[in-house]
Amino acid sequence: MTEAYLLLPRMPAHYSKKYPDRTPKATIEAADKESNPRRYSPKTCNLRLEVWKSIFRYAVSHDHIAKSPVDHLKAFAEGRGQDARDSFTDQQLAAFFRYLKAEMNERPEHYGIVRVMAYTGLRLEEAVALRPCDVREVEGVWCVEVSEEASNTKTENAARLVPVHTELLPELRGLVLANQGAPKANLWGLKHDRHGKLSARVSKRLNNRLRNAIESKSSRLVVESLRNTFATRLRAADVQEHVISELLGHAVGSLSVGRYGKKLDAKNLLIQIGKLSLPTT
Repeated sequence: MTEAYLLLPRMPAHYSKKYPDRTPKATIEAADKESNPRRYSPKTCNLRLEVWKSIFRYAVSHDHIAKSPVDHLKAFAEGRGQDARDSFTDQQLAAFFRYLKAEMNERPEHYGIVRVMAYTGLRLEEAVALRPCDVREVEGVWCVEVSEEASNTKTENAARLVPVHTELLPELRGLVLANQGAPKANLWGLKHDRHGKLSARVSKRLNNRLRNAIESKSSRLVVESLRNTFATRLRAADVQEHVISELLGHAVGSLSVGRYGKKLDAKNLLIQIGKLSLPTT
């Protein structure tokens, strides 16, 4: 059911008319070959999810099964910009990682930035602005700090600490050690453009490489989809919404958690982020 949940946003709209007699996976594969197919909206995904939950609630109440396999799946957020983006599949992520890894001699920063985004949920502008001093130990946990000082915060809530996933830690610590002589320099060796921006040229280059790495991809699959993928996979791993919001730097809607509640400590956040599973390369 978790796999089906991750596939829902990739389902093409009106698929039964356009792709009759095909399985859902075959339907998605056919849609992926189109230039700009219409996909399920978040609202449609939530309608399908509610049908699943109703079916399994019935099965539990009539003792056909002991526990529903979909209770942990969270509703898809509606009405935000990232909902217009696709999430990466394992195959797409692996292909993108491989493509960037193959050009590490020429552009090592591309592979590093994408890996940081995938494992931390950072925005592109947050990831490209990191400095060696922004990767540090907090309460015995290695974290990435998104700060106003580094000029990489989008909103007041964006300032945050994100624990470093164990899969990312060796390469990120290696980068920090290699640049420890200049703790406030850009971690990737990037320079600001004439408009004072770091991310504009990187965004263009990475999206070009994404198109090369994944043939016939949807136009809704962009580099910033890594952030959407991060959130979607944590929801599928039963991480609570307010924790995901804290990791992403979103305002928390609940007063008890947002205005009056305390933020989770680094160790607890690391446990939650450790539930994220991505393909290795």
